[in-house]
Amino acid sequence: MPVHPPADQGRHQGFAPFIVGFPTRFTLAATGGTGAYRDARGYMDGVNIDTTHGRLTVHLTR
Repeated sequence: MPVHPPADQGRHQGFAPFIVGFPTRFTLAATGGTGAYRDARGYMDGVNIDTTHGRLTVHLTR
């Protein structure tokens, strides 16, 4: 069964330093060549490197 993202969910590009309380768990809806969305879960680790740079690592599981 295809999974579709919520209609009000936007796309975001870029980021500013924001890392507060990690790790964070999330659910991701991704699509491949078929155009059907698949559900993937995972977690993110984030580190503020300095006042203007951060590093975000995303771990996906099925």
